[in-house]
Amino acid sequence: MAINEWKVWKKVGWVKEEEKIVKVEDDLRAVADFLSVLESDARELITLLTRMKDLVREEKTISTDLKRDNLEHQVQLLDELLKRYEFFQNDADINGIRVKEIGKDLLKKLKDNGLVELWREKKKDFRWSFDW
Repeated sequence: MAINEWKVWKKVGWVKEEEKIVKVEDDLRAVADFLSVLESDARELITLLTRMKDLVREEKTISTDLKRDNLEHQVQLLDELLKRYEFFQNDADINGIRVKEIGKDLLKKLKDNGLVELWREKKKDFRWSFDW
């Protein structure tokens, strides 16, 4: 491992820590775009889940000959469901990170602008704990 990967220079104070720039407006726009799409994405997921539920219910009543086809269809539906849900989950995770970065930036601004009481109050609130 190279010495640069240890971040020794930052720890001893020879190199200044890079300050992360938060683009609040861009992040807010991205989160809003995600939420506006959420309704249609959720509708598609619900449709797939409903079809899957019907197939599972059907599986209990069909003959052995048809079970194989039913199970193959369930696998195809679950594949599609997993793909769509994975995109949905990734987007939700990314937007969660964006919201937390906005929160960190806002806490920093509170402290820098003398709103120490409000900063302390929000630091005690578990929803505002962004130290992960």
